[in-house]
Amino acid sequence: MKTLERTLQNLVNLEEPISVAALYALSSLDKDQLEQVKSVWAALPADRRVATMEHLVELGDENFEVDFNALYRVGLHDPDPAVRASAVSGLWEDVDPALIGPLLKLLQADQSDAVRAATASVLGHYVYQGELEELAAAKVQPIIAALKKIYRDVTEPIEVRRRALESLGFLSDEDTSQLITQAYHHANDQLKLSAVFAMGRSLDTERWGSIVT
Repeated sequence: MKTLERTLQNLVNLEEPISVAALYALSSLDKDQLEQVKSVWAALPADRRVATMEHLVELGDENFEVDFNALYRVGLHDPDPAVRASAVSGLWEDVDPALIGPLLKLLQADQSDAVRAATASVLGHYVYQGELEELAAAKVQPIIAALKKIYRDVTEPIEVRRRALESLGFLSDEDTSQLITQAYHHANDQLKLSAVFAMGRSLDTERWGSIVT
């Protein structure tokens, strides 16, 4: 039996614990392999999908040679919010412009605050790429506008607002600096922490040096 087939057999056998070592077979899937995995994935119980996606993200953090991005993208559309949140986190270093649309949709419309907060964090990498001029401004501007809108909306959950602010920290414009200043003087301690985090990301030691050092 091929390695991928053994891995899928393990996943569908609910009497067996998930073999974390076997999950390496889900790295760098080609188109046919991905379709094979998707057909099995859809039939797995939610808790099995959640645990598997969490394991994949952990493996991806520990080993830079693996590539589970194809499955992370599948996870963006999973019916379970815990799977979606983990999948978004797994895409932390993937700055494919094709993901901007799906991520903005999650940020603006997902029913889960955890998913929206994770998405706000991941979108910061696109903001950073824009500041380095490695991503066209036309692609970055909708992200910046969405993040600023969410941060300014006081009806939004604090966790989502603070992650949006942290992602905006990569920017050097005056408007963002004012948002960071306001957050630093906010009554909510978590928002203050995010303001300091954003200050550090800005690398503006002249403005924030006395606070972050």
